[in-house]
Amino acid sequence: MFPVKTAARIAFASIFAWIVLALVYAGLPSPPPRDNGTDYPTKVLRSGKTLTRIYKTDIYFPFGESGHEAIDKAHITKESNFALSFTLTPTSSITKSEALSITISDKSPIPLNPPGNSHQNGGHKTKDGPPATSPETLSKPFTVRSPAGDKDGINLPWFEEADAVLLGASVSSGRMYITLRTRWNENGQFEIHTDGPGWVCIPIPS
Repeated sequence: MFPVKTAARIAFASIFAWIVLALVYAGLPSPPPRDNGTDYPTKVLRSGKTLTRIYKTDIYFPFGESGHEAIDKAHITKESNFALSFTLTPTSSITKSEALSITISDKSPIPLNPPGNSHQNGGHKTKDGPPATSPETLSKPFTVRSPAGDKDGINLPWFEEADAVLLGASVSSGRMYITLRTRWNENGQFEIHTDGPGWVCIPIPS
C-alpha cells in the first residue's frame, strides 16, 4: 500500500512547485519599448537580425470594406492583431543597398532595388533612373502566414501590447493570412502595403 505520508509529500511538492512557477511568471518584466519608429528598426535590420512588428487587424484590413478577398481572408480567424517579421539579407557578396533584399515573414526574399529600365504596359523611366509611379511599380498581391492573437488570455495586465500578442499567439497557435503588395514610389523608395479594394493600400510601417 502506498504510504499516506509519501503521497502527501508528493502532493505538497507539486503544489509548491506550481506556486513558485506562478510567482515567477507574475514577476516577468515587460520592458517598455525604446522605439521612435526609425532608429530601433533601422538598427535591428542593419545588424542582420529579424524585426517583428504588431499591427491591428481592423486598421489595416477595415471590416467595413468586407467583400474584398484580402480583407475577408484577414478576418477569417477573428484575431485582433497580427505580426509581421522583416529581415534584410544580401542577394550577393556585395553589401551595397542595391544588392539587398527583404524577407517578409515566410515570403521569399524581395529585392529592394527598383525594377529595371524595361517596363511593360506603357511604364516609363524618369530622367534619373527610377521608374515613375505606374501600375508596374505595384506588385501583384502575395500572402504571408502571420502569427496573430489578442492581448487577453494568459497575459498579465502590465505586459506591453506586442509582448502580449506574441505570447498569446504562441500559446494558441493563432495564425492569419495577410495579403500584401510592394511598390516603389516616384522617388524609387521601397514600400510595403496591405492589399485592399481598388488598390487603396495602407502603408505598413517598419
